[in-house]
Amino acid sequence: MKFENLLEKVTPALLRYKQLKEENPTTVLLYRMGDFYEAFFEDAVTISRVLDIALTSRDKGPNKTPMAGLPYHALEAYLGKLIDAGYKVAIAEQEETKVVDETSGKTKIVIHRNLAKIVTPSTYERESDYNAHFLVSISLDNTKEFIVSKDKSVKLEISFSCIDPNGSNFWTTTFESIQQLDNELFRLNPSEVLIQTILLNNIMSLNFISKNPQSITTVDKASFINSENTLKHFKVKSLRAYGIETEQEILAANACFNYIEQTQHSSLSHIHTIQHKVLNSRMRVDSNTIRNLEIVSPSTPGGTSLMQILDNTHTRGGKRLLKDWITAPLSEYSMITERLNSIKYLYSNDNTEIISQLSHIYDLERVCARISFNSVSPRDLISLAQSIEYASKLPDYLPDTRGNNIEKIKFSISDSTKKLSELIDIIRKSLIDPAPSAVKDGHFIKDGVSSELDDLRQITSDSKKWLRNLEIMEQQKTGINTLRVKYNRVFGYFLEVSKGQISKVPETYIRKQTTVNGERYITTELKEKESMILGAKDRVIELENELYKELIEKTKKYTNEIIILQNSLSELDVYVSLTTASQMNNYCFPNFTNEEKKSAEIHAIDARHPMIERITKETYIYNDIHIQSGEMILITGPNMGGKSTYIRMVALIAYMAHIGCYVPAKECTIGVIDSIFTRVGASDDISKGESTFMVEMTEAANILRNATEKSLVILDEIGRGTSTYDGMSIAWAIVYYMHEHIRAKTLFATHYHELTVLEGELNRMSNYTVAISEDDGEVVFLRKIKRGKAEKSFGIHVAKLAGLPQEVLDKATEVLTKLEVGDNDKDSIEIERQMGLWEFVPKDKNKIKEEKPVAKDKILNEENDIIKYIKDIDINSLTPVNALIKLEEIKKKLVS
Repeated sequence: MKFENLLEKVTPALLRYKQLKEENPTTVLLYRMGDFYEAFFEDAVTISRVLDIALTSRDKGPNKTPMAGLPYHALEAYLGKLIDAGYKVAIAEQEETKVVDETSGKTKIVIHRNLAKIVTPSTYERESDYNAHFLVSISLDNTKEFIVSKDKSVKLEISFSCIDPNGSNFWTTTFESIQQLDNELFRLNPSEVLIQTILLNNIMSLNFISKNPQSITTVDKASFINSENTLKHFKVKSLRAYGIETEQEILAANACFNYIEQTQHSSLSHIHTIQHKVLNSRMRVDSNTIRNLEIVSPSTPGGTSLMQILDNTHTRGGKRLLKDWITAPLSEYSMITERLNSIKYLYSNDNTEIISQLSHIYDLERVCARISFNSVSPRDLISLAQSIEYASKLPDYLPDTRGNNIEKIKFSISDSTKKLSELIDIIRKSLIDPAPSAVKDGHFIKDGVSSELDDLRQITSDSKKWLRNLEIMEQQKTGINTLRVKYNRVFGYFLEVSKGQISKVPETYIRKQTTVNGERYITTELKEKESMILGAKDRVIELENELYKELIEKTKKYTNEIIILQNSLSELDVYVSLTTASQMNNYCFPNFTNEEKKSAEIHAIDARHPMIERITKETYIYNDIHIQSGEMILITGPNMGGKSTYIRMVALIAYMAHIGCYVPAKECTIGVIDSIFTRVGASDDISKGESTFMVEMTEAANILRNATEKSLVILDEIGRGTSTYDGMSIAWAIVYYMHEHIRAKTLFATHYHELTVLEGELNRMSNYTVAISEDDGEVVFLRKIKRGKAEKSFGIHVAKLAGLPQEVLDKATEVLTKLEVGDNDKDSIEIERQMGLWEFVPKDKNKIKEEKPVAKDKILNEENDIIKYIKDIDINSLTPVNALIKLEEIKKKLVS
């Protein structure tokens, strides 16, 4: 048996399924048969395994067809499991058509099936999930250029389109490098990435794709080229009418649009516009920064992210917009100040009623998508009407402002709700409130909408009374008190009599069925009434569906205005959310300066780390921030003293200010920053064969290639993943390069105390350290950053706090003391012997010493050679890194 036979005929939808199956073998077909969705062949084996359900067969014998079934009412629950397992699900629905038989003149029902839709990761909507599940496409003019090399900053032209199938956003842009593309993929975290097959091998090397290979969907070239559907939808001759100029962006947009139309088999009436996004107004933030600063999610279980702190939204649309703002901070002065001034107006306003109205707003964007896909429920439409009613009250509670975003929002909400008042009237007059969550439940159209429906309902209502009267009348006439009028789907209506009363049954009863407990009968009168009752019930269901489809079509005309209202409500919700966070946490207004000389400075009084202050059980220690344009701050100090917390705090305050949010400080003045880069912590990427040190160097390389004079760079321990001298040399060289060539504001926390000597050589470098209090061997970390440099790291003290055994701590202290004293004139083994290191090595110490006899004449010759070597060094021509290398060579000569 073939799928063509199952669907009766080859339709365009079936051909699309077969094409998807060839391109993506993870597509399975569910075929509606009565009360079940059935899968056949290899699809049956797949869903049986994934969903843990029974695998049966349609036929017997060697050619039997494997099959597995799902109850139709449980489809949604099973769909989620299949999507999460990485599958796309094609659904063939059962449709019934009434046909008049030409021979008999009787009406019969013909059942046929067609592919209704293909559910994919980006189109599947989870009721409890507020997140957007984006579909994106990537297009290149010359695919040979798309080679993922180690240098991801090579300039390319990568066209990109993004759409939220269950929302309203649809936009295109062009990236100039693979790094920019990768950053945007990590920011959006799309559910599906559309590419041509020719790009598959190269794109798999992208960081995002390598971590999310299941997101890739390959489509043919025609999906990119065919612009007919896109242009017809937007009613234009070219997408250039929307500012989309490049051919490759148009191709990328076509791919997204065609894919959704072909999988959903419905028009996208909720998508009213497409934008060309210019990303120059956004700060450049890579995935490392989002992760290291814990912007969206905490780095450890039980931690807190910036999103969690700032999220006080009351609508799902607001929550999605807040996430978009948080992951894409601004770099344009006017846009940042507009947002900040909007929060400023709300900060002094009583927002209680605004919050109350917002909390009743439904997810209007998702409702519009369901309207477009003809999957909206009566309950959704009632919620839509209620939301518009609540939204109409909001302008009364918004402050009066002039030339401000709040004023624009206030006007937009007022204008939209007035235009949608007619839709409220249509819904209220059409639907019963409360309405059911599914059309199949019936009885959701109000009385008075259709006279025919009212008459049919009267018949069904009267029939209930008639059946009850019939039961009473037959009981009295026959004397059978247990006689009952009943109904089932097989026999329709019948009279049921228990076995003990059968002798009383009159001859006019027609026996229909014998059961264990009695007999079932029908009468001519009952059969005639049954035909009328069942005909009326079927027609009621049919008519309600017809009227509901008409209602949906009327509602589609208002989707554009609903989306405009949704966007205004979401923006207001985000402003209220950020205002609430600022009030609750005592944040301050960051004063942005647009003066060129001060545009890169950051100053803050009593600054705090927004996440740590929320979770610390101790009294939080405030710190000031003073970073001049192009300044490099080198921070040394003890482990656990607060170096990492301080530099992340600086980055987070700058980040929050560029979102357009108040910041955790008493006062703050800041200039516009074009990007924030972070190199924090130790991690590896085993899947790509990269060690901890390789990851560290890759991240450092990204910063050195992409940071600018207006960037903020956070470096936490560069060079710690290799040997001391290797690491120090690299750190030294990076400090020099950052200071001399990039000139970005840089905070560098390190344990390489030797780097502090550079303060005398580099005019824009300052040493800072962590304040401590030490009394009789006991150390207290004061968590205060001050000018100066650290002399040691207090690592053993931290080890003590961590609970290492006292014997280990004592030995570590002994070894550290002798290392710090140092005596390079002694034989290396003798030094080791005095330090007691051999106590950890089960070897014969005397034999080891005998193996290294040292002759006096040889020592004198070697000393003379070393002295000559030192004298020959041209100190004036040495770079700091070369000096370290020469020092290491001298050391080796002394101890060899």
